[in-house]
Amino acid sequence: MAESERILKGLPYLGVGIILGVALFSGLAYLRRSESSVCLICHEMREPAESFSASVHGRQEEGVVPKCTDCHAYSAWDAGINLFRHLSGHFSPYEAREARARLGVRDEGCRKCHSDLLSPSMTPQARTDHRLYFRLKSGNCLSCHDEEGLFHRRPGR
Repeated sequence: MAESERILKGLPYLGVGIILGVALFSGLAYLRRSESSVCLICHEMREPAESFSASVHGRQEEGVVPKCTDCHAYSAWDAGINLFRHLSGHFSPYEAREARARLGVRDEGCRKCHSDLLSPSMTPQARTDHRLYFRLKSGNCLSCHDEEGLFHRRPGR
């Protein structure tokens, strides 16, 4: 009888844990797929947002402006860890966050819009560089396309 009482006493905790787990997972999934406005909640994102608005990608004449998550591919887990670190005051130094943010920029994000990398309208040098990129499968888009004004400035720079 004592064991069944212990199990019954633990059921409310299990229920609360399941509800919190579902809520947390749903919230993180929302953050992962959300608009850029969710990313801008944090004060340290204001400078990148302002410089992005003035960048080539931010002021698209065609009206197709990428969201933060189109370029920065964070998992729901990463978003949750970053939120926890920020709220608990255990946020890593700026340089470490910047390195993680750059690692999160995947070529797939660029290639959603820039699919024809061997277009005849490109310069011969650009076509040569892109052929090399495809052949060697090394480097990434940012290793060549990281110039000022193309994306956003890094905070504090």
